[in-house]
Amino acid sequence: MLKKEITLTTFLIVYSSSLLYAGKTVHKTLDPDFNYSEGEFKYTHNDKFLYTEPQKPQNINTSQSVKIYNGHPEEMPYEKLLMRVKSGKDGRTRVLDTTQWPYLFHSQLGLHFSDGKYGGSGVMVGPHHLLTCAHNVYNFDKREWVSNIIARLSLNDNTAPFGEVKATNIYTFQEWIDKKDPCFDLALITLNQSIGYQTGWSGLLCSENSELLKKEVNITGYPGDKGCKQMWSMSHSIKKIESERLFYDIDTNKGQSGSGIWIKKLGEPYTIGIHTSGEEITFTGNSGVRLSKEKLHQIITEWISKTLNIQQTIQKPIRDKNSEPLNRRMIEDKSIGGDVVDDIVDPDLLKDKEESLKFLAEGVGFVFPNIKDEAKIAKRILKKISDKGESISSMAKALDVSSSTVSKLMNGDSESPKTVDAMKLLLKKEKSLFYKMAEKSSIKNINNTKLKVKKKNISNPTSKEPKKEKNLASIANKAGLGLRNFKDDNTTAKSILKKISDKGESISSMAKALDISSSTVSKFMNGDSKSPKTVDAITLSLKKQNSSFYKKAKKIKKK
Repeated sequence: MLKKEITLTTFLIVYSSSLLYAGKTVHKTLDPDFNYSEGEFKYTHNDKFLYTEPQKPQNINTSQSVKIYNGHPEEMPYEKLLMRVKSGKDGRTRVLDTTQWPYLFHSQLGLHFSDGKYGGSGVMVGPHHLLTCAHNVYNFDKREWVSNIIARLSLNDNTAPFGEVKATNIYTFQEWIDKKDPCFDLALITLNQSIGYQTGWSGLLCSENSELLKKEVNITGYPGDKGCKQMWSMSHSIKKIESERLFYDIDTNKGQSGSGIWIKKLGEPYTIGIHTSGEEITFTGNSGVRLSKEKLHQIITEWISKTLNIQQTIQKPIRDKNSEPLNRRMIEDKSIGGDVVDDIVDPDLLKDKEESLKFLAEGVGFVFPNIKDEAKIAKRILKKISDKGESISSMAKALDVSSSTVSKLMNGDSESPKTVDAMKLLLKKEKSLFYKMAEKSSIKNINNTKLKVKKKNISNPTSKEPKKEKNLASIANKAGLGLRNFKDDNTTAKSILKKISDKGESISSMAKALDISSSTVSKFMNGDSKSPKTVDAITLSLKKQNSSFYKKAKKIKKK
């Protein structure tokens, strides 16, 4: 939407840690039955900049989730093409393959108001967090909130590769609601699925004016003159920078409001603002809200971090005095599509014991007779799953928590009640990914394996049980690396990393493949640290033939 007159900006400053908040938050709930819990969304800041890292997709699988979209949304009004960068011509280019990085995390939005359905744009900036403009979610002139929002990531004509995702909450600034202040035309939407792990998301960046003026900025979204169904993008330099707004001659049209204004830094995408307006005064250019340091800090710490983890809700049975006792409880897993599972239970027998992690773990096949501390039980479960070849990142994804949270719990650096609670909920649901991981690693699976081996030995006395690898060297050689049979695992690990490095792989790429920090790998290779974590990570990776580290290691030729 266009802003016809410019109003003065008044900041309401709220103190938070060492940085300030830009304004007062307004929270609108679209789905009251959907809950989130707080987590740590990492960011870096100093005097010159504040940023979050972009996240590449962990798993791109669009073959099972493609949805045909036949809607025809109305255009959000006012914007017109400037056609100045290419004199008299539209400077935008259509993105033909919308599922490629760094385009797949841009979204078309279906916006439902009382007078119709409109089309807008947005950009993923977290696991289930989408940034857009405030006028896409709140009509100031009518004093009306949007009633429903559907996000279609990577929409390409009628094909929605990642399906449709619903919005559950909206966060914006009081300054937009009260005064329609263009400096606060910004909103964050939370979604009912962590679709960001499939699409990835953009980093967020506030940087100095001099740095931004050197960069070409991109605006990528779904313009109304293309039916609000096609992704179009254009790049050009910034024309003018203000403390809270950005101006540019990039061509935009109705429907592109909410598009990310993004740059490439070290080859990766960082959103520096949100496109909001067409040209207000002739030759001043189109414009968007800049992510100032105060705004960005508020978005990260108050909006994203406080909704970082999707909570599963348990609906406990309600007993009517005139009815027979209920005999089931319903467990609804909101993070996995909202499937409902019936678990036959007498509600009168439900006790604290049955809600304990120890009890739930026993149901899967883990037995911890002498341990009462739930954090220690959780650590043991993760260790056993890890021993079966699952990586820290895969366990974290199954639990919908960060890899660092899982790593700290496994190393005994944290009790992490959030992880314990996530385990409890997922061990109640047999369809969940974590339940399946746990079941494969439990005593049930081990007993079944032993039974099969025993029967095989009876029928064929000459058969032998598979020989267990005693150390990392034997595991590495089994993978075909052709190393010397070092007895010390640290020496073997250094030899593997050295050989991979000699083949041209950087320390950062090896660290990323092992899901550990570059400094840990560097210290380990230089002999400054023994790092059992690095040895364990290499051991697990070499047991998984589909891991990226295994593939790097296989490039080493046998001597």
